[in-house]
Amino acid sequence: MSEKKQKLAEELANRMAERINQNAEVMAGWGKAFQVIFTDADVGYWFKVGADGKLEKLEKAIKKDQAVVTLSWDTETFKGILDKELNAQSAYVGGKIQVDGPTMELLKLQILFG
Repeated sequence: MSEKKQKLAEELANRMAERINQNAEVMAGWGKAFQVIFTDADVGYWFKVGADGKLEKLEKAIKKDQAVVTLSWDTETFKGILDKELNAQSAYVGGKIQVDGPTMELLKLQILFG
């Protein structure tokens, strides 16, 4: 695992945290945790969304038992989605994203990747 990939993963996790807070109104009432695992950086980030829709906690950790959804991808795929250079649905169908968790929970997160 490269230090460069880990640094990029951290930057992307922080961008996701900002996106959660920017979409707090839509995320309000969800109050659950999800995580992303960057397969090429060998690191994961756990996000806890509060009932108000804002980010309650972000940890550099993998907590599969405490996350309703786990998304696994490489840093370039996630960066492409956040930069709107890659469509999340196309990436999922193309096998670039692995999802562990109920589809209904994933749908709530869809706003963050749109």
